[in-house]
Parts: sequence; C-alpha cells; structure tokens
Amino acid sequence: MRPLYAAGGLAAASSAALGLAVLMTLTVAGWVAAPHGAFGEDIGEVLRTAVQAWLVGHLVGFGIPGGDVDMLPLGLVVLPGLLLYRAGRRLARSCDLPRLRHLFRAALAIAGPYAAISGTLALIGRTETVSPSMVQALITGFCLAFGAGGAGVLFQMLRDKGIAKRRLLDLMPDRPRSLLVGTLSSTGTLLATGAVLFAAALAADLGEAVATTRDLAPGLVGGALLLLIQLLYVPNAVVFGLAYAVGPGFSMGTGTIVAPTGVSVGAVPAFPMLAALPDNGPAPVLSLAALAVPFLAGGLAGLLTQRSAPAVV
Repeated sequence: MRPLYAAGGLAAASSAALGLAVLMTLTVAGWVAAPHGAFGEDIGEVLRTAVQAWLVGHLVGFGIPGGDVDMLPLGLVVLPGLLLYRAGRRLARSCDLPRLRHLFRAALAIAGPYAAISGTLALIGRTETVSPSMVQALITGFCLAFGAGGAGVLFQMLRDKGIAKRRLLDLMPDRPRSLLVGTLSSTGTLLATGAVLFAAALAADLGEAVATTRDLAPGLVGGALLLLIQLLYVPNAVVFGLAYAVGPGFSMGTGTIVAPTGVSVGAVPAFPMLAALPDNGPAPVLSLAALAVPFLAGGLAGLLTQRSAPAVV
C-alpha cells in the first residue's frame, strides 16, 4: 500500500496531465483548422492556449484589457470532474482506508496538490493580454478535486465493503434526509424547466441558428469544434432558462437583458445557439407560463419533505 498523501499527489498530477493532454489535442486541431491568428502564430502560444482552456474547464475567470471574462462553459467541468473521480477511485484501491471516516483525509490528499497545480498553471497561462485569476484557480481547483476526488474515494470504498450506494441515505439522520429529498426535487424541477425553455426557444429559431453556422463557414473540423463548444455551453443555457423562470432573468454582456418584464438584446457574438434569444420587446407570452413553475417546485418540495419526515411538527 502506498502512503496516502504521496498517492494523492500522484493522482492529482495524473488527472491534471490527462486533462491538459485532451485539451491540448483539441487546441492543436483547432489551430490546424482555423486561421493561426485565432490561436497564435507558433506552437508555444498554442500550448499556452491549451493551458488557458484547462483553467476555463475549472471555471477560472480571466482579466483582459477593458474587462473580465467570466461567462465560462459549465459543461467543460465534466472533463476534470471525471478524471478526478477516476483518480479518487484509484487512490482508494492503492491505499489502506479501513473506515469511511478516512474519506476526508483521502479527499484532502488529492485536493491540496491539485490546487497547487492549478495555481501553477494560472501563472503559466498568463500573457500580456490574458491574466487568469490565481485566487480562483486555487479555490476552484481545490473544491473540484475535493468534491469529485472524494466522491471517487467514497464509491470505491463502498464497493470494496459491499455496501450499496442507496444505503448512503440510510446513514443520514431522518430530518436532514427529508430536507435533502425536498431540496433535490425542487432543484430538479427548476433545472428541467430551464432545459425546456432553452430547447423550445432554440427550436423556434432553428433556422437562424443554421444561417449563422453557414455564415461562419467553419469547415469540417471547425464545425465539429463549434458543435462541441455549443454542447459545453448547454448547462449555461439551462441555468439562464432557470433564471428566467424564477423571475430576474439574465444578461449577456453590455445592453442585453432577457427577463419576463421585457427583452433587450444588444450586440452578441455570432454564435449559433444564441439564436434562442428572443426578439427585443415584450417577453414571449407563452414563456410567461414558466413563472408558475417555482411555485409548483416549492409545493412539490414541501410535499415530499413532509412525506419523508419522521414526524409532523
């Protein structure tokens, strides 16, 4: 058996290296397919772009001349999350973790080195025009590694001990478990509503999305990368749809606000999935029906919480 913290450092390093290798491959493919000015003129700048993409995958914001870049694709978190989950399972197999209470130490063994690697890459990814946030790199790297890596350790320990995953809820006290059931049901309802709103809006303006894609003329490789980028932004679109259903709506850059009280769309990038944005003026009448969903979600949460609670108080 390996020492816990040494194995955690190796697991963190391998996860970061694999994620960086995947993004480097995609970046090089984009560099070959696109005009080199988009990624840089030499391979060194391309590799630095891959490092920046790795940081984007950890939701690290960037400072650029005249402002900041904070609207990052939530879907890209899946890649480092899966790699860290896999690293956590491998760590649990290679180290002696006899009890579930050792889970915290194992997650910390991965998260500490991973945060250090994330901070180092934030320094490497700096250029004259792009400045990744060191603080965000350390915090998000640690949190993602602690959560995903810890989940991998936990599920591997449960498998080794022959404990079914569904029994995790049985280990929780009755009242917190009932609150968890209610919270997850209401959150799931709101997220499903956001997904339906986005899908309906995109379907209504699918022709505009196709026309934008044709105007960009990305080619075969560029088209595949464009589709991949849009898929990575789908979770953002779902969250925006949720924000619309809850009431405040959302904004995208300067002069663009989409809310039930009205729509004002300013200059937005030529991005096919942005065809889902409604036209300027009053909000679409049918979309206002989504404003009832938060009340339904709250009622469902209360009902399920009451039913799963140990006693009515």
